Amino acid sequence: MNGYLCSKAFYRNNERVFSPWGGLLEPTKGILNALADGQNSVEILNEYHLKGRLELYPIVVIPEWDYIPPAFKKELITYVKNGGKLICVGPKSAKLFRKELDVTFTGRPTEKPTWLEHNDWLGGVKGELQRVKLGHRAKAFGKLYHENDNVGPSEVAASIVNLGKGQIAGIYMSCGVSYNTCRNTVLRDFLNDLVRKLYPKPIAEVEGSRLVDVSVMTKDGKLCVNLVNTAGTHANESHYTYDQIPPLGPLFVTIRTGKKPKSVRLQPANRKLSFTYENGEIKTTIKRLEIHNIIVVE
Repeated sequence: MNGYLCSKAFYRNNERVFSPWGGLLEPTKGILNALADGQNSVEILNEYHLKGRLELYPIVVIPEWDYIPPAFKKELITYVKNGGKLICVGPKSAKLFRKELDVTFTGRPTEKPTWLEHNDWLGGVKGELQRVKLGHRAKAFGKLYHENDNVGPSEVAASIVNLGKGQIAGIYMSCGVSYNTCRNTVLRDFLNDLVRKLYPKPIAEVEGSRLVDVSVMTKDGKLCVNLVNTAGTHANESHYTYDQIPPLGPLFVTIRTGKKPKSVRLQPANRKLSFTYENGEIKTTIKRLEIHNIIVVE
C-alpha cells in the first residue's frame, strides 16, 4: 500500500522553505498511524517517486491534500481505470476527485465534533465535515452523527464507486489530526475496513494481537514479513524511556504467495517454521514476539 505525500501541495501551503513545522504533516502522520495500527504495510512516497510506477501498488491513499499536479491526477485516474484502488481522505482531497467519486458537495465544510458509526460502535472525530449527495453509482460506507447517539440525523462518512476496472473511495471528514490526538479504535477500524473493502486479500495478515505492525518487503528474491511489537504507551509524551515491552503471542500469520514455498524461516534466529499451504496461502504461528521478527519465505 502507498500513502501519497504530495510535495507540490506541501510547498503551496508551507510558509517556511523546507520546514515541516506548522502542522502541515500532522494529517498525513495521523493517517499513517491509523493504517499502521490496522496492520497494513504502508509506504510514504511523493509524486515523483510514483510517476510511472503506480501499477506496483494495489492501493494508494491520499491523506488530506488540497492539491495534486494536474498531470499526476490524470495518471491516478488512469491507474484506477486500469484496476488500481484509490482512497481520498478528507473533504479537500475528495473534492479533487468529486466527478470520479460521483458525488455532489453540499455547502462548505464545517469544523465541529462528530460521531462516526462503524460496526455498531460510535467514536468521536473532530475535524472538517463535508456534506455530500451521492450519485447513483456511489455506495455509502459508514455514517456520521451530530450527537453521541445513533438515532438522530446522519451524514455519509465515506463512499465507494467503481471506475473502469478499479475503485475509488472518498472519506468526507478530516481525521488524521483527530487520530493523532486520540487513538480512536472506531476510526482505526473504519479506515482499515474501508481498505479491506477495496483490497480484501493483502499479502500478509496477523491475528492474535492488534499491537503488531506489519511491513512487507523483498530481499534477494525472498519475501520478508516484518513483525514489530508496538505494545506499550508509546503515544504518551510524558514517557521518555521504556525499560520493558511485554511480549506478544501466539500470533497466527497468513501470507499470500500464490505458490508453495520451499521454506519458511523466522529471523534473526534462523529458525525453521512449520506451516500449511492451501489455495495460495501460507499459514504459520509465531509463539512469542519480543520486539522484532522477520518471516522469510523462499
